[in-house]
Amino acid sequence: MYPKRVGVAVGAGEALNEVPVTGQWPSVPERQEMTIEAIEVMRKLWESKTPVTFKGKYYTLEKAFMYTKPEDEVPLYFSGMGPKGAKLAGIHGDHLMTVSADTETLKNVTIPKFEEGAKEAGKDPKKMEKAMLIWYSVDPDFEKAVEGNRFWAGCLVPAMFKYRVSDPPEVELHANAVGSEMIKKNFLCATDAEGLIHEIERFKNAGITHFCLGNSSPNVNYGIDIFKDVIPAVKD
Repeated sequence: MYPKRVGVAVGAGEALNEVPVTGQWPSVPERQEMTIEAIEVMRKLWESKTPVTFKGKYYTLEKAFMYTKPEDEVPLYFSGMGPKGAKLAGIHGDHLMTVSADTETLKNVTIPKFEEGAKEAGKDPKKMEKAMLIWYSVDPDFEKAVEGNRFWAGCLVPAMFKYRVSDPPEVELHANAVGSEMIKKNFLCATDAEGLIHEIERFKNAGITHFCLGNSSPNVNYGIDIFKDVIPAVKD
């Protein structure tokens, strides 16, 4: 239905999503192992012309077969934030998927580690996307634009991904403790199209080649309409 437009992004998860429905929250290394094994299973199902039997450490298949296979190769984006995750993304993924981070971390840690992993796996990192999920907020009042992104400030607290923090009010408390400067540094905050273009260029210069933008503007429609002026300026 969507030729060459569908990709799959995988990662080690967040306690906020997983603990309430599974009651489990393994360590980071174990969750990374699970992700790698899950990728192996997915690729077997996508590619195999015969039923797949698989016995792994975490997953088991018995004569599983995907009858309707994708006609195009499905690009697999591997989530990497820390140095180890970024390197694993280079080794096991087709592309990197990272989340909001300051540009210095992206330029000096995340992307170099991703490229290091890709080279170790015999891949050309120049042919691999460096994608980022990042929230943006635009408003004629700059401070309102900054506060528009506060809804996602919990994503800037490492404990949200590492530890068993799964209660939404607790996440909100952490988010409210994040300073405005941190929000400005890690998210996109602007008053107009020109400002948003500048913000996108800031992360592009840090090495990001594919932007997955989430609209957190106080006026959501304003945050959408502004892209008629933004897209022509940032699209290669």
